[in-house]
Amino acid sequence: RRSGARAYLAMAGGVDTTPVLGSRSTHVPTRMGGFEGRALRRGDRLAIGPASVARMPPRGRGGDVPVAPSPAIVRVLAGPQANRFVPEALEAFASARYHVSVHSDRMGVRLTGPTLRHIETADIVSDATPVGSVQVPASGEPIVLMADRQTTGGYAKLATVIAADIGVLGQACPGDRIQFTVCEHREAIAALLGRERQLLALEQEPA
Repeated sequence: RRSGARAYLAMAGGVDTTPVLGSRSTHVPTRMGGFEGRALRRGDRLAIGPASVARMPPRGRGGDVPVAPSPAIVRVLAGPQANRFVPEALEAFASARYHVSVHSDRMGVRLTGPTLRHIETADIVSDATPVGSVQVPASGEPIVLMADRQTTGGYAKLATVIAADIGVLGQACPGDRIQFTVCEHREAIAALLGRERQLLALEQEPA
């Protein structure tokens, strides 16, 4: 690899697999969807669906994946259980640099670095875990929940990564450095709208 953890391949007609819950992707932990419900292996052959009118991206744009600086800057919103941590925990989280652990996967980006202290225990009554939730178990080392996360969790969540920056963590590899910064709701919404405008502009560019 030259940068990032993932690359993308698009094919006119798409991969011809049976949709599960409206998706052709694979959820490896439950072995659902995709190709035999598992990760691809050398020698697998995938059928391609019938192609409609294909529209190629502008030259030089098709393979571009933004490269995050080092450390990568990731914005978060405080909460939803920031009140279950000592008052200085959020500031400590935003002022430290963390490294992506080798134990990270699609369920969560595990981080190594300064530990975060709870007021009492890490446990809460299980509640919803949106993508980007920063869970902090009893060890004090934060975990950012990602695409294959569980639907609910019983650890307090100090912060939530904003939607516009989830892709930055999605491209992070073990050993990469991450710097978190706390932002306001209006900044998070503006960042998401800005990203959506960029995608829309790319779709509308002439071939």
